[in-house]
Amino acid sequence: MMDSVRPTTEADRRHWHLDKTLNVSHLLTTIVIAGSLFAYANNMDRRVAILEEKMQVQVQENSRSAAEVRELAADVKHELRLLRTELMRMMTEKAGGKP
Repeated sequence: MMDSVRPTTEADRRHWHLDKTLNVSHLLTTIVIAGSLFAYANNMDRRVAILEEKMQVQVQENSRSAAEVRELAADVKHELRLLRTELMRMMTEKAGGKP
């Protein structure tokens, strides 16, 4: 029976409402969070830029290393050809010198 005789002010408090007052602590907290997010994003941007720079240096180093390996492989092939030629020459001299 008491429920049917509720005042209208109590019924209004159960529903959502917006308060037009501004709480300074909430405002400061929002500003601090926004500043922290900005600082975090700025720091990440710097870190990404540093990583990109390091990647470019690494790509150049990898290219240089690959060129050195190709040059070394070419030198090894050349030396093997010279050894084969010398070995063949020695074998023909030995075969030709034997009766």
